[in-house]
Amino acid sequence: MSAAGRLVSRSRFHVIAGWIASILGMALWTYAYFVKGTPSLITWGNVLPRWAAEWLPNLEAEIGLLLVIAGSIPLYWDMWRSR
Repeated sequence: MSAAGRLVSRSRFHVIAGWIASILGMALWTYAYFVKGTPSLITWGNVLPRWAAEWLPNLEAEIGLLLVIAGSIPLYWDMWRSR
């Protein structure tokens, strides 16, 4: 396989991994939003407005949001790097 082919294959793997992380994060956040789970690491009510703090009610929701944000990095990495 040529160098260009390996680069496309590696890039495609990162994009697929990013989508998987984003989808799993969204599923975990949705589950945690509707189910009472473990207490969150940060008391969001102290640092955010009440309407925003309600989006992160427990630890599972925090992990889900972290996965969604981390999953977006490989999706947009090439765009950021090309600028």
